[in-house]
Amino acid sequence: KWTSFLCLSPVLLYMIIVGAKVSSLRAGIMISAFLIAIIINRKNSLFNAFLSAAFLILLWKPQSLMDPGFQLSFLAVAGILWVIHLLTEMGEDPLSKLGEPPWHQKLLGKTNHATEPTQAIASKLKKIFLGSLLISFTVTLATLPVLLFNFNHISLVGAFLNLLLVPLAAILIPGVLPVTCIGMVSHSLALVPAIPFYYLTKLFLTLPQFVAQFPYASIYLPTPPSIWIVFYYAALVSGGYALLYKIRHQEIPSALKSGCIVAM
Repeated sequence: KWTSFLCLSPVLLYMIIVGAKVSSLRAGIMISAFLIAIIINRKNSLFNAFLSAAFLILLWKPQSLMDPGFQLSFLAVAGILWVIHLLTEMGEDPLSKLGEPPWHQKLLGKTNHATEPTQAIASKLKKIFLGSLLISFTVTLATLPVLLFNFNHISLVGAFLNLLLVPLAAILIPGVLPVTCIGMVSHSLALVPAIPFYYLTKLFLTLPQFVAQFPYASIYLPTPPSIWIVFYYAALVSGGYALLYKIRHQEIPSALKSGCIVAM
């Protein structure tokens, strides 16, 4: 509880520094709701925190619903939460109860504990890489309609570029916060520790610009009819649940199978 309470301060500081941007508000409200649930002895739920963030932002600024930034931010997180939900459901495989772990646990290296340090490090790196790759492709698929309708360009390298940029952001954000606090007291004291983060930020900005210059880094696609969005998400959701039934060795319901085929 003390940890959760102390974590609220940097979260609120981050929201103040970044400003009233939809993505930072969404992240800040979600984390705050999650931490407050721990403090007041309530069961924490990422889905509840996610929906609370959407409700509060739309209550404050209803027109945000039509903002591409709002749509991209919330669709990305919704996709991640849904995939986590599917993976959790896959873990309830009858085979795992008999001592034979399912394929996805084998893939992520959850079947045995590495004894040697090199094996442990390799297993950890493998899990980080596969997890990052899965999340990156999930975000790409979840946000595809918004990108298509607003920009008519689909990045073919974005999912792979995120494998480097997302961990880089995880270093930048917590690193910049204390430097900003020092800068509030003295610009001179903050100058030296700010130098490495300055170059990290330059890399964060210049690397996507450099990669975007390559041929076929992105492709142009015309705007599809609006009904395409309905079929697209119907195919994604029904396909995900059909895969879940298949992995759990259950018969795919005929309605789900038919819906998936029609949507595709």
